[in-house]
Amino acid sequence: MNLRSVVAVSVVGLAAVACGPQESPSAADGTWVGTITTEGNVTTVVNESGSVWGGTATLVEEASIGVETGADEYLLIHVASVFGTDEHIYVVDVARAARIVRRYDHDGVYVDTIGATGQGPGEYTTPTKVTVAPDGRILVFDHTSLRTEIYGPDGESLGYWPAQKVRGAGSRRMLFTADDVLWMPTRIPPQDGREPVYGIQAFGPDGPIGDNYPARIIDVPEVSVTVGGRVRTQTPTYGSQSPLWAVSDIAPFAPRFTWTPAGAGLIVAGAGDRYRFEVQQRGETVLVAEKYWEPVPIDPEHAEWQRKATVAGLRRGDPDWTWDGSGMPEHHPAFGGIVVTTGGEFWVARFGPSLRVACVEEPEAVNLGLFFGNACWRNVWVLDAFDQEGRYLGEIDTPVNMQPSSNLTHVVGDRVIGVE
Repeated sequence: MNLRSVVAVSVVGLAAVACGPQESPSAADGTWVGTITTEGNVTTVVNESGSVWGGTATLVEEASIGVETGADEYLLIHVASVFGTDEHIYVVDVARAARIVRRYDHDGVYVDTIGATGQGPGEYTTPTKVTVAPDGRILVFDHTSLRTEIYGPDGESLGYWPAQKVRGAGSRRMLFTADDVLWMPTRIPPQDGREPVYGIQAFGPDGPIGDNYPARIIDVPEVSVTVGGRVRTQTPTYGSQSPLWAVSDIAPFAPRFTWTPAGAGLIVAGAGDRYRFEVQQRGETVLVAEKYWEPVPIDPEHAEWQRKATVAGLRRGDPDWTWDGSGMPEHHPAFGGIVVTTGGEFWVARFGPSLRVACVEEPEAVNLGLFFGNACWRNVWVLDAFDQEGRYLGEIDTPVNMQPSSNLTHVVGDRVIGVE
């Protein structure tokens, strides 16, 4: 997402799979080789080599929404959520002057606006998520009022569902399941003095249904850095799906625990210190998938720029704060996020090489509020697809600027809607 100019929502199709190089030794024809074992209620899939597809798939752009100058309905400033159906594309734009939900066709042509900004019936203040039910109802979550506005297929207001328990977890999507239940990612209040955790909560027309289900945290190794002669230790927990970690973080590039809703009572979660993710069903692990990966070294220039950016961010609170970069990892984590498709497949956003882009050269001189729009480096993402059983389907070649966040990437069939 380029905050300095135009945000583009791209519709890309999954082209035919062509045989390509494998990451590890595999069968001569590239076929999938792996081991599947079951112990109790947990199935473990070790993807040893090859892939089900036998090669790499490529995303080919079919349409793009967004212009630098032009009609208001095509000026996208800060896209918070996208969703696609067989006929339409829904885009939530949360720019200060245009907090709105718009509908487009698959050619990128504007159709209409869903709801309006306000506090009355059928209106919202800060829409952050959109999804569409199988019967065509459109659901828009309003972060400010903590309710989900419901609209008919033609955009008429049908009332709202209260969602007062939903807090945080803004980068993750909400899911509408076949049992007419809306599953929302939420921050679960702390208990017994512990830190708050994140998870999912079911909602219906009358509000919350049953218990919430926390994401079971997968341990991530502590990271230690030396600051001003003292050792500071950080345990990364909930990860960002952004191409850059937060500048206030003292451990840039450190692997983090990441998760996203995956269905009715389902969460998919993983930790980037190894290529392994698991599916949790109502708090219990039911599937574990593992795969070989080749660590990607961090470009030394990228590491130095990120060190400067980290120092610049933390000096806002302490002008004397400094850090020489000690403790920074030598390679990127295995992955940074997971996207669940409408078909139940898992697309893992794996780190590729760093890409140098035009920017403000010295991060110390950048106003922190504009930092991410002026970053000098961008991570190139590689998407690995797994089926519902945890078998590795193959690699997906993606556009360089695509942001693989679960609320900014929607996969339906062989069509992908994503934000650049």
